[in-house]
Amino acid sequence: HTGDLPQGMQWLAKVQGQLASQPLINSEQFSGGGLGTARGGEWSDLSRELLPRAANPWTRAIDAAAAAGRTGEVAMLAATGLQGPWAEVPPLHLYHVVAGLVRVSRPAEARLIAAEALTRSG
Repeated sequence: HTGDLPQGMQWLAKVQGQLASQPLINSEQFSGGGLGTARGGEWSDLSRELLPRAANPWTRAIDAAAAAGRTGEVAMLAATGLQGPWAEVPPLHLYHVVAGLVRVSRPAEARLIAAEALTRSG
């Protein structure tokens, strides 16, 4: 469902369901939408335009850990990539941390880190 907001903006709401043979854990019951999308397009399309393309050992390590499903390694690499004040965390690091956490099925943690970065960067 969509609706109009002031200044030409719009809001969008949708409901999704999930069938499970066991009760869902809290992070599976509710989630915030929009992670991975921007202006109706895929984040990967926008990220290619906005983020530096140069890989470094840290980005390669977190990407490889995420691709292999190594959740603990992704968490440790995320912690090392987010060292220091939020204003000094490179956007490339934030992107790889959030993408890595989503890839290893930790979307709640990815949303938390993205929200922290947005609210503390100023």
